[in-house]
Amino acid sequence: MVSLADFLLTQPLFKVLASLLRNREPRHLREIAADTGVSPAGLSDILRRLKKVGLLNEDRRGNRRYLSLKSTPLEQDSFRFLAKQSEAEWLERRSLGFSKVAKERFQWMDDTYRAYRRIKK
Repeated sequence: MVSLADFLLTQPLFKVLASLLRNREPRHLREIAADTGVSPAGLSDILRRLKKVGLLNEDRRGNRRYLSLKSTPLEQDSFRFLAKQSEAEWLERRSLGFSKVAKERFQWMDDTYRAYRRIKK
């Protein structure tokens, strides 16, 4: 089962928000695109929506656009907490999945060891 945090953070909008919050400095479009894996068209759409509702600061330096979020420290901390929780849950699920696979793959070692111990007695 997927948690709400996992679901939200896999969506392109939240990937972009996380990328913008990761650094407190404004980020160039290419940095955000590389960090998130969101297509240029998708990124452009998300940034347009964020700008439309007033959540985006845009700083032009020559022909380059650098972007940052307009958010309070409390909002930033809340989102960072959500992202960290989601990552921790993902790592836990991944390690549990690995444990199950490892248990299945190495079951023969346990069986061999038990057989050896019985013979040794």
